[in-house]
Amino acid sequence: MAAPAAASMADGFAPGKALAKEAATEEAPKKQTELINPRKNFNETAYFIPEIKTDAQGRVVLKFTMPEALTRWRLLAFAHTKELKIGTLEREIVTQKELMITANSPRFLREGDTIRITARINNLTGKAMPVLANLSLSDALTGEPIDQKLARTSLQTSATVAAGQGQAVGWTLVIPAGLETVTCRLTAQSGTFTDGEEFTVPVLPNRMLVTDTQPFWVNGRETKEFKLKGLTNLNPELPVQHERLTVEVTSNPTWYALQSLPYLMEYRYECAEQLFSRLYANSLAAHIVGSKPAFKQVIAEWQKNPPKSPLQSNEELRAVALENSPWLADARSESARQAQLGQLLDQNRMAAEQERAFEKLQQLQTSGGGFRWFGGMEPNLTMTLHVLGGFGHLQKLGVHFPDEMQTDLSEMQTNAIHYADAEMKRWVQEQRKDKATPLRYFSAIQYLYARSFYLDKPVDKDMLAFLKQRVADDWLKQSLQGQALSAMALHRFGDKVTPIAILRSLLERTRQSEELGTYWPDNTSGLYWYQTPIETQAYLIEAFDEIKQDRAMVDNMKRWLLRQKQTQSWSSTKATTEAIYALLLRGSDWLDTKPNTQVSLGGQSIESRVTKTETITGYQKVTYAASEIKPEMGVIQITKKADGPAWGALYWQHFEPLDRVMPGSAGLSVQKTLYVQHDSPKGPVITPVTPQTALKPGDLIKVRLILKTDRAMEYVHLKDGRASGFEPVAALSGYKYQNGLGYYESPRDASTDFFMSHLPVGTHVFEYDLRVAQTGDFSAGVATVQCFYAPEFAAHSAGERVNVK
Repeated sequence: MAAPAAASMADGFAPGKALAKEAATEEAPKKQTELINPRKNFNETAYFIPEIKTDAQGRVVLKFTMPEALTRWRLLAFAHTKELKIGTLEREIVTQKELMITANSPRFLREGDTIRITARINNLTGKAMPVLANLSLSDALTGEPIDQKLARTSLQTSATVAAGQGQAVGWTLVIPAGLETVTCRLTAQSGTFTDGEEFTVPVLPNRMLVTDTQPFWVNGRETKEFKLKGLTNLNPELPVQHERLTVEVTSNPTWYALQSLPYLMEYRYECAEQLFSRLYANSLAAHIVGSKPAFKQVIAEWQKNPPKSPLQSNEELRAVALENSPWLADARSESARQAQLGQLLDQNRMAAEQERAFEKLQQLQTSGGGFRWFGGMEPNLTMTLHVLGGFGHLQKLGVHFPDEMQTDLSEMQTNAIHYADAEMKRWVQEQRKDKATPLRYFSAIQYLYARSFYLDKPVDKDMLAFLKQRVADDWLKQSLQGQALSAMALHRFGDKVTPIAILRSLLERTRQSEELGTYWPDNTSGLYWYQTPIETQAYLIEAFDEIKQDRAMVDNMKRWLLRQKQTQSWSSTKATTEAIYALLLRGSDWLDTKPNTQVSLGGQSIESRVTKTETITGYQKVTYAASEIKPEMGVIQITKKADGPAWGALYWQHFEPLDRVMPGSAGLSVQKTLYVQHDSPKGPVITPVTPQTALKPGDLIKVRLILKTDRAMEYVHLKDGRASGFEPVAALSGYKYQNGLGYYESPRDASTDFFMSHLPVGTHVFEYDLRVAQTGDFSAGVATVQCFYAPEFAAHSAGERVNVK
């Protein structure tokens, strides 16, 4: 079949003259390439179905849409009869065309890089073929052509490809700032033969987003003015790259909490804590939407206009973009934000995500009942108790899980309780012989708190009596969080005296402020997972609400908590779940949904920009684009015309260079060095990569990360970004152990991540391999390290560039 096609190609496309004539004009080739239908579906799995039944003749017909990748496919089938006779089938299928163009595309692009995008043209006809190749670029969010922004030369090129051979072509691009995603459309044409590929690549920033916040609180029938000094004091002569200015105000804590749930739903890592956060968010959202008719009405309106963005339809692209540019999750307009939230709060979607998160959480539970932090690690008592306590919170808020999940959920909780009981019983036995460490002792307090949600489950009375006595005797030695948990646990287990004494002591150490409400000056961050101000304040709110039932006090404590919110969330997923829980506890009835709050920025009311549907909820949120931001908009005036408080915040987001954003914390540092490996008669030799090193595609790069800390830390995340022209050698995630340190290593599209549940004092070295895949001038990426649940403890490496020729 190839010969007649080749002949007709030759008849309709005279070699040399015709190609030269077409290449001479820009418009003709451009119009022709626009008519080419490029291949877009590059799914790696073409077809999978677990069960098919044969017809009367014992035949099976498979009908499916084949992905458009030109490659070799493997077909595997397994059949059996009722008598358990079995048979297997294995075949290879090749998808190809006479003329093919295949891109060697990067996983991502980075601002400021120069990269050469290459492709291979293959000619499977029987004659040499003159081919016109074209690359067209567009902004994936707007569809706007951006060829001129990225390319300094023509994106059309020609080549003559011999029969049965292939030839490489390429285009050099310079990546500007301000792009989020780029759609690349590669086409090849030779007479009647055409082919094309279209794919979308995320553009990662070489900068970091900074958020300046001015929280506010206004009592009923009161007018107040606040200033966001970073914006009002901005020097107009100094260059600043604005991202957006957002104001939100509400008097409804339920709606405020609902706005934070998408942060938990979409968070990117799959450790036990964040899988539970995802389950928590979808379960709580379904409960809130189902129990609040007004909210359900608003969300139904938003769902009529689904968001239009390639990030919504391409989960892999979305994961890479949000992982490295998390601000992309924030919509560019109010209608887009509402449509996005409406999609996340779709009832069917929440049910599916709830089931998916639960199944993944099941996979992290060991046969003994304990939960691993990441797959491959040992079961972790802290994570297990966090999950048990979280399920207790949902139960207390009245959240019900679907009937089909109840059996598995009950089994998960029962097994986790058995694991926690066994661990505590072992600890008590050791304690009676010798003194326990303070860290392990805190786990005993956390155990009593989590266990107090399951009073219907039998517990060893001797062990329980020992723990209660120890906690009652030693609560003065504990941290604020430890004292709050001790008070609640003892109260639930029947102690009526000690919890009152603990709350009295806590009350004596509070501070009162019109701006901050009720807070504790010594509620500060530390390096252990329980030294976290947000979670501590949330537990304190729960303790005073449950034991003392002082609504005025609880309301004032919530004021401090609301001040700590950072646009969509609090400082971490764990902090966000605890803060949401604290906000939804009783306190005063703030469920006022009437539009009785007036807000103005720089003297201009925001009322005209608030959508009608949002006024139903008592929640207002308005976002101003970068071009609209002025220094005077840092002055905000709020008037609450009715009884009850209103609160919210003004957020100014702008970009700054990385080294100005993340200074290293005292005693914590990370150093990154690249080496290129070459073979020699004596074996492999590595040499440091410098700006003068001439790298080439195919070179093996060894990355060495040296992490130093002068204090022990818990739940540490080390993330190493890489150059867009490099590819990781390792493809699978897994648990590793070296030099006494265990960690979970996870290669990703734009980085390699290391997770450590415990980081001892000292110097720790991590190494992994990359392969050079693209030519160009690249940022080598920056290594960052931070405490997972105390992000303020962080450090980063110096930025470097690499050149590949």
